[in-house]
Amino acid sequence: YISDKNILCFSETTRQFMVDKAKYPLVYAKIFRLGVVDKVLNRVLPNEAFGRGVIRICAVGRLVKFKTYNIWMIDVIRSLKDKKIDIIFDIYGDGPLAKDINLNKGDLNINLKGSFDYSNFNNIVCNYDLFIGSGTAIVQAASLGVPSIIGIESIKEPYTYGFFSDFYKYEYHLSDLDFEKSKVEDLILDFYSMSVDERRLLSIAHVIASNSFS
Repeated sequence: YISDKNILCFSETTRQFMVDKAKYPLVYAKIFRLGVVDKVLNRVLPNEAFGRGVIRICAVGRLVKFKTYNIWMIDVIRSLKDKKIDIIFDIYGDGPLAKDINLNKGDLNINLKGSFDYSNFNNIVCNYDLFIGSGTAIVQAASLGVPSIIGIESIKEPYTYGFFSDFYKYEYHLSDLDFEKSKVEDLILDFYSMSVDERRLLSIAHVIASNSFS
């Protein structure tokens, strides 16, 4: 009864769900992502962020059970260390998973940083080469030009759809999307081997993607 020109879908995933249920092609329905960032800073990481030295990765958010990437990232960091990749993983947030992380991280360069005032998010996260996470935090990290790996919620193995800039139109945190998954370690290795210009283009792509959430 409603023209599809008058329908707004929260994501491409939502559009497809409605098409499957209603059996009606929503050709003209618009995608309208929920606002997350007040404004996109159109900030691209400075030149020093594109070197091939230490890879600095961070995650931000409550350390709760469904954010399984905080746990299996320990194995990813260990494997990368065995490959002689110099890497730091800083985790910001508190929660029940903190104890498990501390027990399993061993001598790896994995640091539990605790919580911070969310108003400091931009100043903290912009100092990293990569972000991993989901929810609204990954949108805000992308708006800073920080290449962001999608942390699929509740997934038990270290796999991801890829970078946020390639999947921002979808409900990227869901584990049952119809996309091939990649090993998180492979994605980090790809980033490590990128040239300065390739990293810069990836940073720009994330800023552009975050515009949908402004």
